[in-house]
Amino acid sequence: VIQYQTVRYDVLPLSPVSRNRLNQVKRKILVLDLDETLIHSHHDGVLRPTVRPGTPPDFILKVVIDKHPVRFFVHKRPHVDFFLEVVSQWYELVVFTASMEIYGCAVADKLDNNRSILNRRYYRQ
Repeated sequence: VIQYQTVRYDVLPLSPVSRNRLNQVKRKILVLDLDETLIHSHHDGVLRPTVRPGTPPDFILKVVIDKHPVRFFVHKRPHVDFFLEVVSQWYELVVFTASMEIYGCAVADKLDNNRSILNRRYYRQ
């Protein structure tokens, strides 16, 4: 695999039999930790980021914390979008982070990408 080359997967829909069986049982809940599991991030005040120098972030978030603007450089874990797409067919996904809600909500919104799969979220509060 060439470094930084995107690996593409085909997301195959569930068969009608599997879909019918899943609809008959109550969906289990899968709780996912946001930081260091789904993503890795650092803010612009960090002296030594823990990612390889020159690695571009997947996205940058600008949030205001205690009246101070802070930029977070967010790196998605490899294949996280594919993982979320697949497991959301089987589980109700819940995201937890020990971070502040303003940050956690913005990251979860980016990961969800209007798919409505990360609707339940729990934060530091």
